[in-house]
Amino acid sequence: TSDTPTDHELLTAAAGGDAAAFEVFVVRHRGAVYRYVHSLTKNVTDAEDVLQQTFLAAWRAAADARVEHGAGAERLWNKDVEHAGKRIHIVGC
Repeated sequence: TSDTPTDHELLTAAAGGDAAAFEVFVVRHRGAVYRYVHSLTKNVTDAEDVLQQTFLAAWRAAADARVEHGAGAERLWNKDVEHAGKRIHIVGC
C-alpha cells in the first residue's frame, strides 16, 4: 500500500474541514487545471484568476459537503472545474 492519499481521501478529509488535505489536493491538481483554463483563456492573468476562483469554489463546495454530510466531494470538485470553463466563456476570455 502507498502512503500517498487518493483524491477521494483528500476530498473526504477536506469535506471534514482538513485544510492541509485540501492543500495537498490543490498542489496535486493546480498544474492540470491551470493548463486547462489557460488553453481556454490564452491569457496568463485570466487563467490565474480562474484557477484561484476554481479552487476557492472547490473549498466552499467541501464546506457544503460537510453540511450535506458527504454529498460527494469528488462530484462537487468536477462541477467546479466544469463551472470554471463556463465562467471563462461567460466573461468572454
